[in-house]
Amino acid sequence: MSIPFIHVNRSSSTPLPEQVANQIEAAIRTERLRSGQSLPTVRELAEMLQVSRETVQKAYRRLQQQEWIQSSPRMGTTVLGHIANQKEMSVPFPPSKEKKARLSEMRANLSRTGVFPISGLSLPPDPSVLQIMKEVAPQAVEAALCEGEDGPFGLLALRSHIQGLLMARAIYSRMEQICIVNGTQQAISLIARWLKSNKKTTVAVPQMCYIPIKEAFVEAGLKVIPIRHQMSGMDVDHLQEVLETENVDVLFCMPNGHYPTGGSWSLEEKERVLDLAITHGLVLLEDEYFGELYLTEIPPMTLKALSHGREEEITIFYFCSFTNLFHLNLRVGYVVVPQTLIEVFEKAKYLLDRTTSLVGQQLLIYYWKQVDVAEQLALRRQHIRNALAETITSLNHWLPKAYSFAPPQMGTCMWVYAPSTFDGWDFFERCLQENVFVMPDFAFSVDQVLSGFQVNYSYTSATMMDEAIKRASRILSTMK
Repeated sequence: MSIPFIHVNRSSSTPLPEQVANQIEAAIRTERLRSGQSLPTVRELAEMLQVSRETVQKAYRRLQQQEWIQSSPRMGTTVLGHIANQKEMSVPFPPSKEKKARLSEMRANLSRTGVFPISGLSLPPDPSVLQIMKEVAPQAVEAALCEGEDGPFGLLALRSHIQGLLMARAIYSRMEQICIVNGTQQAISLIARWLKSNKKTTVAVPQMCYIPIKEAFVEAGLKVIPIRHQMSGMDVDHLQEVLETENVDVLFCMPNGHYPTGGSWSLEEKERVLDLAITHGLVLLEDEYFGELYLTEIPPMTLKALSHGREEEITIFYFCSFTNLFHLNLRVGYVVVPQTLIEVFEKAKYLLDRTTSLVGQQLLIYYWKQVDVAEQLALRRQHIRNALAETITSLNHWLPKAYSFAPPQMGTCMWVYAPSTFDGWDFFERCLQENVFVMPDFAFSVDQVLSGFQVNYSYTSATMMDEAIKRASRILSTMK
């Protein structure tokens, strides 16, 4: 048989075996080649493409290793029968309509005239970053259209820059482990489906979290068990209690700068979680929501860094997004995939969207060429530290004594802890009457609420934040 839609480009820098393998893989993915269908013999395909038999053998060998095809003396080379089932991975998670509508209704109030936001706003882009992005945009678009792609894990040049960032955080990963994704949500989608396909049925998540995280796991068919919170983040004591009574397979966590509370585990708590992961065979999903926006002199240790040398004992997915570092609309992030799962996730990523936005990737690559990113991030961190100091001054001055907070080590948000009688919805509505917008406890709850509300500093001027906290505190002083 022949495969008329496969050809080779001898002027391309991509090796011939890789060109052949990529096109057969794409044909299987799009069902031009169907499950169980026979492929040409090595000799037939070599003659058809006018390449050596060794070229075809290398292409077939790669496709066999990645389980796209199989070869046997009796049947020849055929497309594997289970590939069609992988198509399920391309179905996106439907959002919870009820929760989405309620949060949208809340957020609509942010556009009200004269509103003072305490929380809810996204980190505004740095004007200098925007200017450089505008300057390099034409080159990035041209490169995206002309230079092609490096495969489903993303452009090598960008992955190289990310590898440098990771090394500065004592995360030593091979470049082929770094997978570029369309933000953290796609990383969760990929991992959740892999968990389901590997009989992982139960995931522990923080009691307070970004709600779509829970929805992603639920939509993938996983059971979600919420873990209580304390000021340092997820309560490790409660986690241990749950692990001793429940058959938990996976732990989703934000050890540094947990969203929405801003809490971070101590080094001792992180080590303890790693020990629990080894004892109970947990897969760890470490979400570094705020990336490089740490506020301490030395960057906080990650679980991924602490597990170095114990990769055979602990399976960790580490993921991060560039959204908070550069621009809200730059939906580019990355996940560090365990070495043993690279081939599985290459296939899964290819099925999901083939590759993440090439324009976005090229934009970051050209930005890196123009700017000392380390220096830029240092300036960004200092700006956030200053905003945090001013916000703490306002909270200390206006907040009633029954309410408390803990300054965070990372990120741009922290939690104001309220008495258990606190009514988040009532507080939200009363704040609106004073032209103040807050995101209260129920907006983040995946289980029972952690009474209180979120404060986002580094979003508005110190004067506006002080006035907002003053008005909100006046309301808090009248609540039971």
